[in-house]
Amino acid sequence: MTLVLVQIVAVTLLASFRTGLKTAVWHSMLGFVVYQYAGAELIHPIHRSTIRDVIAFVLAVWLVTLATAAFASVNERELRRRNYDLQGLANLSRRLEETPRAEQICQRLVDAVHDDFLAPRVAIAVGRDTWTLVASVNTGTTNLSPLMDHSVHIAVRERRTVRLGVLRADLDPWLAQLFPRARRLLLVPLLAGNTVNGVLVAEHNPRFGSRVDRRVVTMLERYASQTALALVNSWLLEQISHLAATDMLTGVANRRTLEQNLDRMFALAGRGMRPISLIMVDIDHFKRINDTYGHQVGDRTLQRVAQVLRSSCRSSDLVARYGGEEFVVVLPDTDCDGAAVVAETLRQRIQALEEEPRVTASLGVATFPLHGGTPDQVLSVADAALYQSKESGRNRVTVATVGSEPSTRSPQPL
Repeated sequence: MTLVLVQIVAVTLLASFRTGLKTAVWHSMLGFVVYQYAGAELIHPIHRSTIRDVIAFVLAVWLVTLATAAFASVNERELRRRNYDLQGLANLSRRLEETPRAEQICQRLVDAVHDDFLAPRVAIAVGRDTWTLVASVNTGTTNLSPLMDHSVHIAVRERRTVRLGVLRADLDPWLAQLFPRARRLLLVPLLAGNTVNGVLVAEHNPRFGSRVDRRVVTMLERYASQTALALVNSWLLEQISHLAATDMLTGVANRRTLEQNLDRMFALAGRGMRPISLIMVDIDHFKRINDTYGHQVGDRTLQRVAQVLRSSCRSSDLVARYGGEEFVVVLPDTDCDGAAVVAETLRQRIQALEEEPRVTASLGVATFPLHGGTPDQVLSVADAALYQSKESGRNRVTVATVGSEPSTRSPQPL
């Protein structure tokens, strides 16, 4: 009997509780069969058993089996739950690796928490300087800052998950507007290194009871940690991309970015049969400024002019440093007359700069398709118009005429 019980325990623990139950059924049937065969004298066991002995044997088998199966089922359920959690974390990590933008990364996290943990409402606020609500599911709306909430402040300051039972609008107005009438919220800081870059807020599902399982908190913290690292990588990539596309001195686009965008902008203008104008800007007597005041003052002059150009243009326009003291302003959906007005405005604002040394600029204007059919042709015609402004006394705007000869000079190196 002892060996039978040991076998049942071993099978139940090593295989599964279902296999253990099947083994118990088999031994119960076998016990009654042996008893019947012994009573009919078909077999001759060493020890003859009574019906009570058989019943006791069967009861012992089932007690041991059920006890072991209950223990094994708990372990098996816990293993399945852990496997589910690890699979969810692996899926989130894979999706985060495929997502380059910070807003999309936050949406991935919110969707994963909503689906994997059945959270009724989820929100995430992130940022580098100021935090804003980036993604949410089934929440309200708010214009408030999350950093004004007492509970969020605790999560950030202590770098730990905060369990919030009842919301108080006076202490947590941001949360109260996003999660009206919510109970049992989890606030998980997005911690990367020693820096908290945001907070994940998830509402506990009431169908799982009033107690929040520690496993859920641990997995939410792992989800938040993976997302925090993905956000930092996304921001670093964004910064690198910005630096690669920007002129380091003036902060406007560099020539490589200008050339890449010109091809795209001219293609769109050609398909839509819409004009696009270019303004070439050159600072007058810039070499004299460098020779007289030094290169630091010359650099500051370039920065001042670039700021005028950038602040005077639309968000759809493109300002780029073309070479040396030359800039190019690209004006989509602007004909030649409109570009001439913009160029004159730029000239006046550069001349109006009060900081010493005072500077002026010469400008040339050309328009697609009036003055050329490709970016290189229009740029060359605009450069020729700029050269004409220089030859005519500087500090003026020259609009290219139809049939103008393209310029043959090369831009000065940066």
